[in-house]
Amino acid sequence: MSDHMPISRFNPSIWVRNRHLQTIWSRLFPRKQLVSLKTWHIPSSDGEQLNLCIANNLPIESKGIVVLLHGLEGSAQSDYIQGMFQALIRHQFTPMVLEFRGCGSAQNLKERAYHSGETSDLSHVIEVIRAQHPTQSISAIGYSLGGNVLAKYLGEMGEQCHLSSAAIVSAPLDLAACAAQMNTFSASIYQSHLIDSMQQKLIDKLKRVEWQTFTPPSPNDILKLKSFWQFDNTITAPLHGFDDVHDYYTQSSAKQFLKAIHKPCLIIHAKDDPFMNEHVIPLKSELSASIEYSLQDYGGHVGFIKGSPWRPYYWLEHTVPNWIESQLCDVITS
Repeated sequence: MSDHMPISRFNPSIWVRNRHLQTIWSRLFPRKQLVSLKTWHIPSSDGEQLNLCIANNLPIESKGIVVLLHGLEGSAQSDYIQGMFQALIRHQFTPMVLEFRGCGSAQNLKERAYHSGETSDLSHVIEVIRAQHPTQSISAIGYSLGGNVLAKYLGEMGEQCHLSSAAIVSAPLDLAACAAQMNTFSASIYQSHLIDSMQQKLIDKLKRVEWQTFTPPSPNDILKLKSFWQFDNTITAPLHGFDDVHDYYTQSSAKQFLKAIHKPCLIIHAKDDPFMNEHVIPLKSELSASIEYSLQDYGGHVGFIKGSPWRPYYWLEHTVPNWIESQLCDVITS
């Protein structure tokens, strides 16, 4: 772990210290200059087409590849992904976005979907990138659900992991704790919004998938699933081979994998994240020596915005690329 690139404290202006404003700012005021992307279709082991989105025009010289993993129901078009994508290009990295199954332009034509503990697609994509770009370093940045997936992957791979470094933002490292938090009054609006999207996506999928190992509920019954606990117990867990929601959350929560991470890893959480409670925050004893853990007082969920309303400053888009760059410098000088 680098000791010469300490993570600065995030100190937002008074006007944007509210946890909910931090969380929804980018959705209320998305940036209009989007990167023009093309899609690299990568066949999966079960015949799905995985989408890896890359820029149409990239600098000739690159410091390395950085794979971005979005959050629940996100995509390559999510504002935080687009913002980091552009920041990485400015730092002369080659960013790529893995869209999870059924997200963005990625169709989901097989029974299997994506979930918080699904790491096989990520592992496969990284191997394909390595084969195509054998001389390039590969790093990754995971947000929210994508951060949990990335942390679990890093721990599963251990010393065999082929990533040079990884940064994880607002990851729900304890899924049961997060599901409970999302049922509270202050977070229920986020849960409703995400569940609505998941319900509609599943109902649309009913029409085009040949179901063999899982019998999905009717559209009316799907619409009755109003919480993550209900949706995951009825859909996510049995669809992906878990006994029930408790088994799914237990096996898929990435906190238990942190001790096995051997690659330089930055994890950023905010104390005021409305999606989480104190049980998500890992103890020092749960972290490996390769992890730099940054617990900020403010930031909301995948927010970390300061500056002024007419000129916001996206702290993550400065902090994370600089940190990844510092890890590459460590490798070069070691």
